[in-house]
Amino acid sequence: MTATQPPRMFVLPPVRPDFIFSVLRRNFKTVTNDTVAFVRSKLHPFAAALDADPAGTWKPTAARHEVLLPASMPDLLADPRLLTETFEAQARPDQTDLAIVVKLVLPTGCPIHVAWELARQFTREAFVIEHRLPAVLVLHAPAISGVRDANPMHAHIIALARTWENAFTGFATIACDAAHAPLAERWKALRGDA
Repeated sequence: MTATQPPRMFVLPPVRPDFIFSVLRRNFKTVTNDTVAFVRSKLHPFAAALDADPAGTWKPTAARHEVLLPASMPDLLADPRLLTETFEAQARPDQTDLAIVVKLVLPTGCPIHVAWELARQFTREAFVIEHRLPAVLVLHAPAISGVRDANPMHAHIIALARTWENAFTGFATIACDAAHAPLAERWKALRGDA
């Protein structure tokens, strides 16, 4: 979020400094959200990358990214643009929750490939397998991006808030405040630190 952008979602106060949990809602304060634009902004972490591509083609500039799908979803939806466009096309008019968004601050000094696999394992186990939610995982590594940024290496998990059975049908049970602490504890256990 830049100084000119209003907040897009409600972010809960962190229970751990390396785990920030939020829910992207269709409407939040003065902003109407959609998953296509939100995911695209995470895949293109620098405003210049989005500004240079007003036609909307997706050429991600994030250090790494991947779509992780539950076993019931077709491989075709492993493309982040197609996944989010399909999600939006099938959204119910009364649907308020769009995605569970988690920012994982990754261990300092950890090689990128190790940090990536840690974030990927957490995403796959906690969101994709256990809750059957498709997720877009995006790694931001400011130290290697060529820009001055005080943020440490981190990953964004954008887990869409609907399950899939031949279409987006069921609703996520973890798009709520109560999911925050158990997920943070699970992240702590996987990291193996205090």
